[in-house]
Amino acid sequence: MNIFSLNNSLSVAINSLDKNLRDILIFRYGIGGKRRFSSEETADSLNISIKKVSILEKKAIRKLRKPLVLKQVVKDLESMHSLIWTTLSEAVSSAGEIVYKSESLEQAFDKLQGEILLGIKCQYEIPNVWLSENAHELPFAWFRSKYPEKIVSAAVNETNNILKRISLPVTIQFLLKTLNIDDELMKLVISLVDPNLKFYREYTAKRPLTTIPLRTIRIHLILLHKYFSNQTQCHQIIKDYNSIYTDDHLVPETAEKVMIANPHLFCGSKDKGWKCIEQATHVLTQEIANEKPCYFFERPWSETTATDIVKEILEEKKICHLFDISKAFMERAGHRYVLINVNTALRKENDFKVMAPRVYALYDCNCKPENLNELYKVLLNNRDCYNYIIERYAGAPMNTYPLWTPYMERMWCIWAQKHGNYKTYQSLLYIANPSLWATNEDLEKWNEEKKWNGYYYFESELSYPVWATIPLLQDLFTIVTDAKLKGYINWKNANRSINQLPAYHKSASILFILIVLEVIIPAEHWQKPHYFGPKLDDFISGLIDEIRKKGFVHWEDNAGLYLKRLICDKKIKKNMGWVTVNDYKKLVSILNKESVNRQDPGDIDNAPKQLELPFF
Repeated sequence: MNIFSLNNSLSVAINSLDKNLRDILIFRYGIGGKRRFSSEETADSLNISIKKVSILEKKAIRKLRKPLVLKQVVKDLESMHSLIWTTLSEAVSSAGEIVYKSESLEQAFDKLQGEILLGIKCQYEIPNVWLSENAHELPFAWFRSKYPEKIVSAAVNETNNILKRISLPVTIQFLLKTLNIDDELMKLVISLVDPNLKFYREYTAKRPLTTIPLRTIRIHLILLHKYFSNQTQCHQIIKDYNSIYTDDHLVPETAEKVMIANPHLFCGSKDKGWKCIEQATHVLTQEIANEKPCYFFERPWSETTATDIVKEILEEKKICHLFDISKAFMERAGHRYVLINVNTALRKENDFKVMAPRVYALYDCNCKPENLNELYKVLLNNRDCYNYIIERYAGAPMNTYPLWTPYMERMWCIWAQKHGNYKTYQSLLYIANPSLWATNEDLEKWNEEKKWNGYYYFESELSYPVWATIPLLQDLFTIVTDAKLKGYINWKNANRSINQLPAYHKSASILFILIVLEVIIPAEHWQKPHYFGPKLDDFISGLIDEIRKKGFVHWEDNAGLYLKRLICDKKIKKNMGWVTVNDYKKLVSILNKESVNRQDPGDIDNAPKQLELPFF
């Protein structure tokens, strides 16, 4: 390859161009070892438009296509095929090189030296054409190989047919025998079949290596290298698996699912036991590092997400509290992740669902009637019972969560009667509805129990002045619109709407302002349900109008200032449920003080007395 010859032939041709055209090529391709500039940088440097840069670049390249100039450029390029291929290839082996067809192909050509890229454009105009002219082509890749194209293409087609019939992972030995090709060609074929296929020890599987193929490889290695062709009971396989892997926990259901789903790797049954079918490429005889058994297969952590680990935990436990998920997560993942990854993973609605407050299951969790008892038992504790009591007292419907059912309420009542403290039991009776779950024989008994022992103990007073926190107007809008969709509002779902902790008491400040604005009706206690007031729809429509203008709302907008004026003009003279006259006066004092401190023309006194939309 003679890069100097190409430099010389192009330099002579470029120097023959007008200065404007010459400068464009020098900037865009870094001719002569200079830095390459983008179209935008070239436009700025030459004080012309980006469109003009493109026009001049194409014009310059057309002039370089004069037969005498182009003939020497083509000859120089031919001597550099190997250099170009090595630079462009994404998969290089002794069997050949591959360039995948993708949206980033143009970026791959940008890796070439500027003179080479310019030479290719002079000859072919579009760089991709160079690949089509100088390589074998498949539907999603170009390749060149020491093997004849016919043999490679046939192996690729046959491998595709095999992988349609069987699931991954598959042993390399199986493919080598089936296709009757050597190891070098196999590596090239696998890369051509699917760029996402990767070799994992004696296997090939798609990357990232998810839980099912990971377990498949591990179980197969145990059977292959520890038990050879012997039938092995599932419980023994699980015992071996769990004894050497701390990053996963195998249970009978998932172990059998893995072996049944891969008949090309396993044969047997639950009664007779299991054995492996395919042999690995290399028989391992020595222990590997860290004194692990020779069949130990390290999880590829670079391909493992926090979501994968959480899925594995819930697949094993079916249903689990956040605390227990976090504990199991750190035991398995160790220092590789932080606990915040657990919360992030659990927010993926397509993977996980909230079965009760801070209790999770896989989205496709098996909730058949015969399994429900086990799921319900997870909630038989003081914490989950307390959460249920608090939320139901605040007006949350029984069906707020999948496991909040009449049957669960019955189980809690029976449990609390035997094991709960009297405050939990009597508060539960207070909010319970025995007519939904008690049979004819004991309905009367539970109604009597509720009548004499039902008393609510968990009301709490606010630990801070309700007027001390002025919530964001955007939060008020979010909470009200969310509550309207749900059909109810309380301090708990107010917190959830703005991603606050469920027990965050300062949501009472939000309810306080909404009561003053008549968006909701005051309740006797701040922890009780609040029903929608007469001004709900006007409140939403007025703020939507402001959001349409700017995309957000805050108290200094016209709408916000108008709401402040409404609050200050209410002149409330008697308590509104739990909202006292004194609280209201303190709020007005704070709003007026803010107005004075701002000393700008947008204060409350100058707030619009009427918005464009009917507002109140």
